[in-house]
Amino acid sequence: MRKLGTSIIALSLLATSVVVAQDPQKMVAQEEVVEILLLRQKAVQEDLKIDEAKAKTIREFCHKQHMAAEEVHKLPEGQQKPQWEKMMKENEQFLATTLSADQRKRLEQITMQTAGMMWLGKPSVAKELKLTNDQQEKTKQMQQETFKRFKDIMHTTKGDARAQALSALHKTSEEQISKLLTDEQRTAWAKMVGAPFKGKLQHDEPDMPK
Repeated sequence: MRKLGTSIIALSLLATSVVVAQDPQKMVAQEEVVEILLLRQKAVQEDLKIDEAKAKTIREFCHKQHMAAEEVHKLPEGQQKPQWEKMMKENEQFLATTLSADQRKRLEQITMQTAGMMWLGKPSVAKELKLTNDQQEKTKQMQQETFKRFKDIMHTTKGDARAQALSALHKTSEEQISKLLTDEQRTAWAKMVGAPFKGKLQHDEPDMPK
């Protein structure tokens, strides 16, 4: 495995939350990036009851996208957008064709549990929960504050201390969501996120295909 220093998932979830706060129209593309990152995790595959053949397909696709992303980063900034858009379409198609309807739904539930603050800013979620304009504005503010705290953790901590700080940050975000929602909204949110995900997400990059 190749060490990432911190969880690539944590980075993506928190960074994406700011993107969503600034431009909700980008939610779908960003959502699929996060789901792909989670899907490569063994604990998530076990929860979704992914068989070995499908797991191999997932590893190969994730590796291909990882390598493609590295190449896109080498391009001048002005040439990157069409390549990212191409990868987003590939991610969408892969999820649609690889997972069953039940697996797709469960993956979204796990993503909501892992990235609650981000998902709360999703237009369809805000509509289903009937968030007020004030609640939506507070959600954006909390997303931005969370990202600032995340950057501070990244710059000031390492190793176990960093992992503990990120875990504490996630717990704080969950508490903020609970305080923001009404009793009725909390009940609806609990139904949306489904059964608790009990798997442990690793901070290393999953094994790449041989």
